[in-house]
Order: sequence, then structure tokens, then C-alpha cells
Amino acid sequence: MRRSIIYLIMLILIVAFAATGCAAILEDERLTESPHVANPVVRPPDEQIEVSNFYELKDAIVEMIKAHETSGRLVAIIYDNEDVQADLDLAIHQIITTHPLGVYAVSDIAGHATKIVTFTEITVTIEYMRTLQQLDSIINVTAASELKDELLEIMSEYRDEAVFRTSLQMTVEDLVGYIVEIYYQNPRKIAMRPVVGVEVFPETGDDRIFEVRFAFGFPPTILQSLIDSVSSSVQINIEEAVGETDAELLLSLANNLIAVADFDEVSARTLSEHGTQNNVATAFGALINRRAVGEGFAMAFKALSDELGIESRVILGFLDGRYHAWNLLLIEGHYYHIDVAMGVVIGIENTFMKTDMSFIDMQYVWDFDNTPRAIGPLTYQDVAGIQEAEHEYDYPDYSDEPNEPTGQNRPNRSGTAPQRPEVNQPQESDDAENEPEEPDAPEEPEEPEEPEEPDDPEEPDDPEEPSEPEEPDEPGDPEDPEAQDEPEL
Repeated sequence: MRRSIIYLIMLILIVAFAATGCAAILEDERLTESPHVANPVVRPPDEQIEVSNFYELKDAIVEMIKAHETSGRLVAIIYDNEDVQADLDLAIHQIITTHPLGVYAVSDIAGHATKIVTFTEITVTIEYMRTLQQLDSIINVTAASELKDELLEIMSEYRDEAVFRTSLQMTVEDLVGYIVEIYYQNPRKIAMRPVVGVEVFPETGDDRIFEVRFAFGFPPTILQSLIDSVSSSVQINIEEAVGETDAELLLSLANNLIAVADFDEVSARTLSEHGTQNNVATAFGALINRRAVGEGFAMAFKALSDELGIESRVILGFLDGRYHAWNLLLIEGHYYHIDVAMGVVIGIENTFMKTDMSFIDMQYVWDFDNTPRAIGPLTYQDVAGIQEAEHEYDYPDYSDEPNEPTGQNRPNRSGTAPQRPEVNQPQESDDAENEPEEPDAPEEPEEPEEPEEPDDPEEPDDPEEPSEPEEPDEPGDPEDPEAQDEPEL
């Protein structure tokens, strides 16, 4: 009983103490202690790219440009240079001044490096002057042959722009030369020679971007229709050609082309360059419109010879000081000049299967050094099966002063200059030698002293004697041009 009373009293005291103790705890300030735990290392988010040196930093920004990103974050946890901002500024400068993608596509880059406890955060913002589509369209080429293949496809599709990135050490002139070469090699794939503009990013260096712009003068659909017409005409002409040998087939094709097409003398006088964007300078002009200048005939004849599988080149040069073009063909192991356009004017017998020396004599000028020698033994007469006869040349009358080639259009005469004067020099030297001989001609009339014989008394009544003294007048008259020319003959 007593124990029960004691337990009850203790229980009451415990309850009372608990009630008053909780209130005191809530009302009073208490100081608690807990064991120290070190804060974890702050690390950057996983999606940020980590860089550890200048080259990795620069490459990371370039990759952002390739993806056309306008902003991005990089981190440097362990970096080999304490001044990350200095490396960042240098990388940006090099990218926008020397890297091809930076020079070509970027207008501005801004970057800032911020130190955050255990790492450096790098923020980059980029402004572009090219679209992502333009960046994606860049064609990487490593060899000249690869570049030419790409150019042929682009020109055949009449695209207005192409961008190449390459380490080839070529100039703008080299690239334009490739384009010109491709055009004149493919008259059945490219209807018209384009006007070309080229920009380089950067201008110097081992890695550059070439942006090429083409202007064809006509919409692609029209140009493609011209090519289709040329291909059809080539097939028809090949079917109509007759002959047993390549030379005979070519002569037949030349004669057929001369029979249906006229040489446009008016346009030939006004041409200011090769490759003019006019149908008269295309294969379409000669084969379909049936009126062309030398370049148009040359392109048409190349298309025909290509169909026969005969190697043919279009030679860009000058005739009598005027822009002109003709063909150089490989026949039976030898090269020959063939000018179908002038065949219309002076007869194909005078311009078919000609050698270098023959064309030089006829006032043709071309890039002699970079052209195969035409020294084959065959002649027009051999191919036509007729006896050789001499012909006089009657070229179109160009009344104005001839256009002298200028700039890149001036023919390369190094190598040819010594040869061409050798052909013409005898004529100049003969004239020079004849000029001093003319005054000597009147000395010959001294022979007529013989007419003084009439003083002989034995023949005073001869009626013919008075006329004999007049003989000195014929050779001795210095004003008579015919008398002076006789010694030259």
C-alpha cells in the first residue's frame, strides 16, 4: 500500500516536472554543439567543356563556331596558365584574324574568365555574318583533281555560289584558271562560261576558305535546255559524218558545220574578251542558232570531236590582233590546228590540219609555251585526196585598229617571240636591204653611151639613128617607179 502511494507521488512529480521543463526549454536560449564536417568541393556542371591549356581553349571556341552556337561556357579546373583571361583574349584574336572559319563566318567574339573557388568559368558569346546553312555547305578539298571534280558538278548545275576550304597553295588566278579550263573542256555539260568572283578567307595562310560566286547570265532552266539542244545536234551531226579515218570524219564534220553556220563578223569586231556571255560564243550558237564567232565554232567542233573520242582542245588566242579561238586536235599521234570559223570565210582547205608555223604565218597568236606543238605531216590535201594547191587568204576587213591584248588576256609570247620574228624577219630584212639599193638603180643607164656612135661619118643618112639617143630615158629616169622596181624583180 505504501509502495503504491510512493509510486503515485513520483509519477505526479515527473508529470509536473515534464510540463514545467518543456516550457522552460521553449522559453530559454540554448547553445548546442555538433561535430565539424568539411564542405564538398564545388565542381562545374557536367555539360561544360573542360580546357587545360591555350590550344584546347582555342579549339573549343572553333567547335562552337562550327555548330553556329551564339554562346557557351567552358571551365578550367587545372590550367597551365594562371592568367586564363589573357589566353582567352589571344585565342579570340587569332580566330577572327587568321582562322578560316573565324574570318569567313564570325563578325565578333566576346569572352570573359571568372575565378570560382576551385575552377575558372569561361563564358563566350559569338556574332555571325554567315548562316548555319552556309557553314554546312563548305566543301573540304585536299587535291586539285578533287577541286576540279567539285567545280564541274557545281558549274553543270549552274549554282550561283560555292565555298571551298583547302590547304592547297593556290592563288585566286589559279582557281579562276581551273574554272576556265573546265568550261572549255565540257561544251556538252556547261552551256555558257560564267562570270566569276572569288574571295579568300584569310588572304594568306596554309588553311583558307575560297568563296566563289558564279553569274551565268541566264536562268539554270534555260541553260540546261541549251545543253539538251546541243547534245541532240551533236548526235545528228555524228550520224551524218562520213569517212574511214578520224581525219576524214573530222573533215566531214567541219564541212557540214560550215554548210549550216555563218561567221558573225560584226560580233567578232566588237568582242572585248574571250568567254563573252553571248550565244555567238557558244556551241549552241554554231550548232543551233547557226551563227557564231570563232569561240562558238571551236566549242561546237570540240563537242563533235569529243563524241568521236578524239582529243580536242579549244585554243584561245588572237587572229590579226582580234580575239579568236580555234581547235587543236590529236590525230594519228600528231597535233594539228583546225579553224572551222575561218573555214567559213576563206575556205576550210586553208585552215584544216595546219602546223604551228602555218598558223604563225597567217597571223595567229596563242600561248605557245603551254600548248602542244602542232608539227604533224598530214595536210588538208592528204585527207581530201586532192593535189595540193596554193591559196590566197582573204580575211574579213577589220577597218578599226586591232584590239591589243591586255592584262591576263595578253598571250604569253615567251618562247614564241623568238620564233615568230624568225618567220617574219626575212621580210623585214629584205625590205631594209632593198631600200638602200633603190638609189643605185639609176646608175645602170650609163650604158646608153653607145648611142654616140652616130658621129661615125660612114652612116650619116641612117634614119633610125636620131631615135637611139632616147634609150637612156627608160632606165635612167629616176622618177619612174617601174624603172626603179625592175632591179628588185
